[in-house]
Amino acid sequence: MKDVQQINWPMLPTLSPGTAAAMVQPLRWLVGAADWALTLPMHRRKRISDSQIWLITEKEIITNIQNLKSPAAFLLMAILILISFFLMSADYQKRMDNWSNNQVAQKDKLFSGMTSSYRSTESMMMNARGIPREPLLRRPLPLSMFAKGLDSVMERSVTIGDNSVVPVATSFTLGTTQERNRNLLLFAPPDYLYVIKIILSLLAMFFTYDALVGERESGTLKAMLSGAVRRRTILVGKWFGASISIIVPFLFATGIGFAYLVFAYEGWTSVHVDGPVNHVPVLSVSNTNVSATAGQTVQLSSYLSATDADGDSLVYVFYDSTVGGGRIYANGVAQPEGNGQMFGVAASQLSQTTFVAGASGDDILVGVTDGKSFSGWTSVHIGPPVNHAPVVYVSDQTWSGGASVPVTKLFLVSDADGNAMTAYQFQDGNANAASGHFVVNGVAQAANQTIDVTPSQLAQTTFLAGHNTVDHLMVRAFDGTTWSDWKQFDLTSLA
Repeated sequence: MKDVQQINWPMLPTLSPGTAAAMVQPLRWLVGAADWALTLPMHRRKRISDSQIWLITEKEIITNIQNLKSPAAFLLMAILILISFFLMSADYQKRMDNWSNNQVAQKDKLFSGMTSSYRSTESMMMNARGIPREPLLRRPLPLSMFAKGLDSVMERSVTIGDNSVVPVATSFTLGTTQERNRNLLLFAPPDYLYVIKIILSLLAMFFTYDALVGERESGTLKAMLSGAVRRRTILVGKWFGASISIIVPFLFATGIGFAYLVFAYEGWTSVHVDGPVNHVPVLSVSNTNVSATAGQTVQLSSYLSATDADGDSLVYVFYDSTVGGGRIYANGVAQPEGNGQMFGVAASQLSQTTFVAGASGDDILVGVTDGKSFSGWTSVHIGPPVNHAPVVYVSDQTWSGGASVPVTKLFLVSDADGNAMTAYQFQDGNANAASGHFVVNGVAQAANQTIDVTPSQLAQTTFLAGHNTVDHLMVRAFDGTTWSDWKQFDLTSLA
């Protein structure tokens, strides 16, 4: 055997014992912490199982299960919670439907205005009584299914300034509650909060009324007190046992209730189907200012017509705001007037609908509906023609001294109705001797008085200018019914 040749390896670096111990120590701490964390539950379980409070608590829980208190409480709470969730979810759905209908009513021009409902008879004659505007409701809160509280009361509408005694925007009217289930107004709502406040409180009394008396009657109370057990330990153990016996069934019953809500709606898939789009009917009024003398009968179908793109049956809606004036007749029957009362006439009966004019003009509102949408209101005036006052146009002028100016050059007049003027009036506000003056048929007119001129005299009426003066002149015209406003202008006379 050959001798092993010795090899000289290079020297490796070494650590001192202190440095090595310092590096290993954090690892020891980490392993110790992991061991403590793993063994902590066992130590805690051992301490709890040996605790006198836990022994009494465990005995109380087992006793409540054996005497059927806990099963009965679980069954009772499960039934009540299921009934509560069923009733309150249905009530919430009804209030949501009420809110949805209210939103539709707010968008409808007919039902959000002078009336909110109408009824049709078999003869397609619609009669309605105007009632206040449909109130605006607040959307119900989803959590009101579990704790309704004041949610149904808070849904009431508030109208600001709708008071004839108190000025606008300083008063409010609280509308009636929008609760659809009127029976719930007589009793507390059977919501989840009711189960907690009432039922759970009664069960707590049911579980604890014989907690100590039962131990005394069975003779076990003396046995417990004979040992090294404090009285407060017994009370705390009894309290823990009763609480756990109530809370655990309550939580399980609540879980069943929520599972009902989840599975009751989980199987449903919301599908929105767009029905045919309804087109708003269109009302056409050929003349919104119908001339009629007192007692004259006006055929309304001569001025009203309506079309509907969907071909729906139409109903004309009328409202006559004037009481005691003209009157609308349908099939010879006088219809309501004023006081917010409206009525409807089927399109097929419009030819039998007339208006008998009164001594003064009447303004009626007319619209058309297809039962789904309303066209909106159009105002129609029926009666003597509405006369518009004539309008006089003037401007300041300058003329040479002593000039004779025809008055027709001093002003212009127009009348929207095309009526001819039947009279004129002039005034000269400068009485100075050197000032000018009006001349009618060659007769000089004094200043500071009203000068009446007929149309036949207008051509022979002039104004004779003064010298180095300014005359303040006024003029107005009469169309046989109404005078125009006075119009003033200045006429400057040169030297």
